[in-house]
Amino acid sequence: HPRRLMKLCVKSRKLRAKRWKRCAKRWKLRVKSRKLRVKRWKRCAKSRKRCVKSRKRCTRRVKSSSRKVQKIRRSAQKMKFFSAVSAKRPGKRSGMREFRKLLFRALPNGGPCGFSAEETAGPQVPA
Repeated sequence: HPRRLMKLCVKSRKLRAKRWKRCAKRWKLRVKSRKLRVKRWKRCAKSRKRCVKSRKRCTRRVKSSSRKVQKIRRSAQKMKFFSAVSAKRPGKRSGMREFRKLLFRALPNGGPCGFSAEETAGPQVPA
C-alpha cells in the first residue's frame, strides 16, 4: 500500500503531500493495470479501443477503410491535375488557391476565367 511505500520523514508538509500524491498515483495505476490484466482487455490494434482479444479476431466492429481509400484517390486526382498544370507555371508553388483557380480554368466551357480547357491541358506533344 502507498502508505507503507511512503517514508514520512520529509521535512515540510507540502513536500510530504506531494510525495503522498505521487505514491498514490503510482498505486492507482498499478491496480488499474492489474484489473485490466485480469479482464484480458487489451488495446485493439484495429480500432485502437480496449476490447477483448481472448479470441483470435477482434470482437469490435470497425468502420471500413473506404474513407481512407477515397482520400487517397482524391489526392491522386489532384496530383494528376497539378502535373498537367504545373508545366505551364513551373516557378509557382501551387497551393490550394492556385489549384482552385486552375480548376475553374479547366472547366469545359471556359469557366469563370474565360480560358479554354485546351490552354490548361499542359504541354501538347505534336503527333
